[in-house]
Amino acid sequence: FKSRDAALPVGVAGYGEGGLVAFYSAAADTRIDGVFVSGYFQEREELSQEPNYRNVWGILHEFGDAGVAALIAPRGLVVEAARGPEGPGRPATDSPPEAKHGRLKSPPVESVRAEFERASDHYRRLGASAKLTMAVSGDGQGEAFADHGVAAFLRLLGAGGPAAVADNVLTDRRGRFDPAPRRRRQFEQLLAHTQEVMRLSPLRRSEFWGSKDPAAPLTRNNFRMPRAFAPDKPYPVERWVELTREYRRFFWEEVLGRLPAPSLPPGARTRRILDEPGYRGYEVEMDVWPDVVSYGVILVPTGIREGERRPVVVVQHGIMGFPKQLTDPRVEGKSASAYHTAGVDLARQGYVVYAPQNLYTLGDKFPLLHRLGHPIKQSMWSIMIGQHQQVIRWLRDLPFVAPEKIGFYGLSYGGKAAVYLAAVIEDYALAICSGDWTERVWKNSNLLSEYSFPYRENFPQMEFNIGATFNYAELSGLIAPRPFMVERGHYDGVSPDEWVAYEFARTRWLYNHLGIGDRAEIEFFPGIHEMKKQGTFRFLQKHLGRPEP
Repeated sequence: FKSRDAALPVGVAGYGEGGLVAFYSAAADTRIDGVFVSGYFQEREELSQEPNYRNVWGILHEFGDAGVAALIAPRGLVVEAARGPEGPGRPATDSPPEAKHGRLKSPPVESVRAEFERASDHYRRLGASAKLTMAVSGDGQGEAFADHGVAAFLRLLGAGGPAAVADNVLTDRRGRFDPAPRRRRQFEQLLAHTQEVMRLSPLRRSEFWGSKDPAAPLTRNNFRMPRAFAPDKPYPVERWVELTREYRRFFWEEVLGRLPAPSLPPGARTRRILDEPGYRGYEVEMDVWPDVVSYGVILVPTGIREGERRPVVVVQHGIMGFPKQLTDPRVEGKSASAYHTAGVDLARQGYVVYAPQNLYTLGDKFPLLHRLGHPIKQSMWSIMIGQHQQVIRWLRDLPFVAPEKIGFYGLSYGGKAAVYLAAVIEDYALAICSGDWTERVWKNSNLLSEYSFPYRENFPQMEFNIGATFNYAELSGLIAPRPFMVERGHYDGVSPDEWVAYEFARTRWLYNHLGIGDRAEIEFFPGIHEMKKQGTFRFLQKHLGRPEP
């Protein structure tokens, strides 16, 4: 925007969510000379309890409201402590709305004052303290736009005349004006914008991957084929390994969130729970960080000779699952049938099998890990990476384990874990994604398909900026040159076959262009959301070796 008279200052005022918009707009747009924020500004350490749309990745790690105010300085800012809007973040459901969606609460005046003092430091350092004002309406819970705050805002803009706000100034005088059509237009414009961003995401990813090497295979996209991609000129594997080192770091730190390496020795505690023909099973609990443990079940084949080292398959349950569904032949039911006790069959074939308990269980609880983590640049994946690092550390020290032959095979959300965790943890020798592989950007945001998460009753899929950085094919690029496989049932309701094939075609192209096409496979089978255990078992035998039963 631009004022008709370039000499006139531009001010923006907002209350509650309008205060949020005014505040962020002034931070991003230097054409705004002054901003009045009422009923919003405060300390944000309890951001995880606010509505999801406020839950910005890394905001507390890098900014907070005082940090956003620093982006406005030395321009004018008036903060008003006033009663803010209150209520659930979304219409109430069977569970308390704050559990999944957060709620709006009025900013406590003490919180407003504390964050204002932090903002004052930025203004003082710039010699602009006169441009920052805090106003208090009543006891901090009064009506918005009280006289004192309005007067300060007008002074920022150089406006004269009376500062008091009459009772009827903020009333709507437009008569029969109906705001509903305008709200509908705004909503539809936002939807159209997201779909345009989604359609252009392949170009954004190509730009991202071409930033360090324009000849890198993943700069290929649907719109052009650079000359560098000639069939007789494979991209050197060694060069690819070096290139992906920086992209792996970026994915870990900027998309998933990185924690320090496990700080405790595993100190594993075990107890035997299975004694079956061909193998024994043990529950395992080990330390990761203070107050953080890792739990799982290990199956150890009988008859391992002294000094013999067997390959390991980490088998991973899906959302709301648990290790015994894969490792205990006595577990029955619909949720167990999808896994077909894959861990048991692998143990009977002679593999050491480990089934970790990942964090995506208890559906009304684990989304809180994302809500708590995102403002401080962390996610549940940050924790699971550390847990898996510790598991591998422990497995490698076992005298009957081949330390360089630890593979990962997961179904559903376990398939997603196979992609995400193997992309970061290079100690996994291979990865198999079953029942989850798809065009993930479409899965998260395509409004033309019933397969998309917006049309399903799922927990919020909070994944920062993947459309512009890492779709599934790009993540398989972080796994390369290690072997990678996708298992897909034709009747799996997660995604349609064509989405799966479309995304895997880019993976296949990458592996072929690196000259290692035999390390990337996909198996379609006439089944549902399940582990078929045919092509995947052959893949494991091919790349990990077939142990003697």
